[in-house]
This record gives sequence, structure tokens and C-alpha cells, in this order.
Amino acid sequence: MPLHPELLKLGLRAYVEAISAEHESKNSKILPIFPELYEDDAKSTKSGKVPSTFGGKRFYAIAWCFLVDATHANLPLPETRKGKYADFHSLRTYNQSVLASPEISQTILDKHMGHSLSGTGARNYNRRALALGEVKELAERLQIMISEMPVVTNHVQCAPSVKLLNIANRSRVGSAKGRDAKRKFCQ
Repeated sequence: MPLHPELLKLGLRAYVEAISAEHESKNSKILPIFPELYEDDAKSTKSGKVPSTFGGKRFYAIAWCFLVDATHANLPLPETRKGKYADFHSLRTYNQSVLASPEISQTILDKHMGHSLSGTGARNYNRRALALGEVKELAERLQIMISEMPVVTNHVQCAPSVKLLNIANRSRVGSAKGRDAKRKFCQ
């Protein structure tokens, strides 16, 4: 998956290096980029209860609802007629909708979304990365992301360094004004 330059500008590389250093000190063999999703001693929700499952459900409980609120504070999210705000799948739908255009092949879109390639041709015969090189294919996908995805963080400056709190004390971004993450997303 290519990384949008905005993520690199915001310090993703420094964050990954800080996480790597944290895990080297623990002699961990696996480097989870977001250890809060997998480690039992990670701080969780406002109630202090750690979800018993790892990965997606934990991500939703300890981070997603707060990330959506922070996003909403910078770029108001649409809501349905029934008042439902974006959830994780809404974001995926938005992402695919923004990238889907007549100029972008379905194969590239499917790869970007992590969908399996359907049909005999796409599944068995499309080996573009092998035939032309993975670097070329990734560069094409990156160019599509850059040209089609809106950048909403131009105003955010990257911190000069990354300082990780102890995993048990890591905070989240909190709710944006006018939004109640606990009521809207953590039920």
C-alpha cells in the first residue's frame, strides 16, 4: 500500500521509529504499529474497561469514535436523514467513492480497498506488478491517491519529535465541540 505524502509530512515515519524503539526494549518479536490494539496493559475507553477482543473492536472502542470526532471538528461529516454519522465503513465507502472515476481501473481500486480481484482475468491473469514492476504499480496507485484524495490537514504542523507516553497512559483526542462520541459511537 503506498503512503500518502501527507502521512509522512505529519510524522508517520518518526512515529513508527518510536514504536519500534519501544518494542525493542520489550524484546518483542512482532512490531504492531498500533500496539494499543493488542496489548492488555493498554489504556482503553473512558470507563477504563479494556475490550476483551483485539484488533477491530478494540480499535473502535478506544480510538475510532474519538478520531471521527476530531475529523468532524476539522471537516464536518455528513449525516444521513436519520441523523447517523460516519462509521468505519462509511469512511471506506467515501474513500472508494472519491477514487472511483472513469480514469481509474477497477483493478487498482480493488487493490487500494483490499478487495479480492473478481473475474478470471483479474484474478488469474493480471500480474501488472510482476510484469512491469511493483515500484511502477505502487507509484501509479500513489499518484491516484494524491490526485483524488482531499488533504484536510494542511494546517497541521508536524511536531519536531515523537514522544510516546507509557502505553497505559496514552490519551485519545476527545470529542469535538457539538459531538458526543460516547453517546453517538460507543454504545
